[in-house]
Amino acid sequence: MLFKSISGSAYTKSKTSVIRYVQLLILIMLILSGMLFSSCSSVSKLVSGSNDDTTSDTKKEKFIPFPEKWLEHRPGGSKAALNQAVQELFQYVETDREKFESCFAKRLRNEDTFKGFVDEFLRAFPKGLSQCTIPELSGHPDKIAKGDQLRLNTTESFRVTLNNETYFISVLICYHDKTNPENVGVNEFRVMNQSGWSRYYADMLDVIQNSSGKIKQNSYTVDGRTYNYLQCFYSDEPTRMINGFPQLWKETDYQVMTADELSAVMKESQTIYDLVKKIGQPNSNTNAGRSYYEIKSDNNAPLYVEIVSDETYGTIYWAYKCDAETINYDDPVYKKQ
Repeated sequence: MLFKSISGSAYTKSKTSVIRYVQLLILIMLILSGMLFSSCSSVSKLVSGSNDDTTSDTKKEKFIPFPEKWLEHRPGGSKAALNQAVQELFQYVETDREKFESCFAKRLRNEDTFKGFVDEFLRAFPKGLSQCTIPELSGHPDKIAKGDQLRLNTTESFRVTLNNETYFISVLICYHDKTNPENVGVNEFRVMNQSGWSRYYADMLDVIQNSSGKIKQNSYTVDGRTYNYLQCFYSDEPTRMINGFPQLWKETDYQVMTADELSAVMKESQTIYDLVKKIGQPNSNTNAGRSYYEIKSDNNAPLYVEIVSDETYGTIYWAYKCDAETINYDDPVYKKQ
């Protein structure tokens, strides 16, 4: 009985060991099969060329340039259109040439000179300027309607500062053209330093005056200076900020007066021509019926008088005191009687 009892205990233990061994074997097989499945799954992805990243990439929205979007759905007004265009121009100008080019009207992109203008522009564009804060633009609409033709444009200029230098940005867009949809998109984009902006503005006034206000070309040449619809233009001519606008500046034989002294001479002269004969040439003359003389200031900040005439050397109608950023229309220095 004792022998039988011991044999029965051993048998029980042996049976338990076998069961545990089988369980362990099953567990190992499950683990191995799981690893194999995972490995096969990875190999399958590699063979098929697919992975989680590419799957997510296929879900990304296809890039559509905003001029194409505008052809499908007209933007909600000139302000929205202009701000969108400027934001995307600045977003891509230093990061993605192809997307930058897509911002422009198809008519311009199809021109032979377009790629060359882009090359020159990108080389001259100030590094880091695209990171500057862009002010919200008003985007006043410019509607051209004639017969069946309806074209909606908007243009605006603004300034940004980079490394203590002010840059002036000028943008013209077309956001709807019923007759010629290839005009939709950016039509002009210019970046200039303060002096370049002053020279450009003065030259464009000459172009307008000499063309009776009708400008249709994409490029203009004035005194050997050529301006294109896509351009970074810089100059080193002296300028002064007057009433928030840069003006070309020159030292003349004029001796700085007080506002009252200048007012008295204007009353005697009544024309810019006679005024120049008495006190000398103005410090700035934009050839648009605006002349500027510096006047004495009570502090270190420069002061000026803006003289309004009917032509460059014509009759004087008003004169106002101004500083670098503002003008006082409420208290004229001179008013024609």
